[in-house]
Amino acid sequence: MKQTCNDVFSEYNLPLETYFFDCQNHQTTTHSDLEIIWVLKGKATLTINSQPQTMHAQTVFLVYFNQPHTIIAEKDTIIIAYRLKNDYLHRRGLFFEKIPYKGEVLTFDYLVHKYRQVPLLLVQFMKLLLSNEDTDMIYYKIIAYYNFYITEIYKLFLKDIYLDIKTLNYDAHLLRSQMIVDYIYKHYQEPITLKDLQKKITLSESRLSHLIKETFEVSFQTLVKNIRFERALTLLKTTKFTIKEIVKLSGFSDQKYLNQMMKKQLHTTALKYRKNHQHKMHYCHSINKGNQPFLNEIRACLIALEKNPRFKKLFEMEPIQECIYETV
Repeated sequence: MKQTCNDVFSEYNLPLETYFFDCQNHQTTTHSDLEIIWVLKGKATLTINSQPQTMHAQTVFLVYFNQPHTIIAEKDTIIIAYRLKNDYLHRRGLFFEKIPYKGEVLTFDYLVHKYRQVPLLLVQFMKLLLSNEDTDMIYYKIIAYYNFYITEIYKLFLKDIYLDIKTLNYDAHLLRSQMIVDYIYKHYQEPITLKDLQKKITLSESRLSHLIKETFEVSFQTLVKNIRFERALTLLKTTKFTIKEIVKLSGFSDQKYLNQMMKKQLHTTALKYRKNHQHKMHYCHSINKGNQPFLNEIRACLIALEKNPRFKKLFEMEPIQECIYETV
């Protein structure tokens, strides 16, 4: 059996690392980041601080900071580990290490009824990472999910100490974040405003503006500008369109503005960037084709999970009644 000990989606530049394990014996590891270990299939023994913990399919364990842990798994077990980068958590004002925590194995059955957002987002992360959507689009959807996820997990930790901590309506939050990303990607080639988006999501402009800032850590206009810029970079690397055509296809007003962004962010021009990066695909999963059978097995596990009547509540998010949906 092989094991993947590298962040398999490193080229997404995400605030979390993702590891796949199909090994039977993973050596003792210690690191300074939080790690969520999810047994997707099979059975494993997680030994943490010399204490063995039995993990079956659809169980999770949160490994706290600097805790030595070893995994011994049965044959054909599939384990997914998400490692949450501590510097990013701190930038968000989340200091998990200050909250006392005693780890335990938690089942999806328990979490679905108690803290549904935990397994819901674990599954959504993996579905997005394995999807065929554009890489940039996946990035922004994961950022939206992740920022919400870590904030809610932090609140759940605090709730054990302060019982009046409130959590968000995560169905509405996730659906709105998807709608924001989908709308911008459908219309980024056009002049779009916050008012245009507000017509699709019936929040006030001020509340919508706050939601975008809270979710993506940038303003609406900066989010649109960043998406246009990333599209331009992709076209520069992977197509033979002229710079003038790329400017138009990316939604920029003129070539001068694109070059201003190129110089500010990458210290180069669009033409020089193209010469240095032509044919280097930005749309790139870090996993090569040789791993497709393993990836297909993970996809099959996710499909079976969604069809399992025990977890029906997990995947049926309530619609946002006040929102007008647009097919994208």
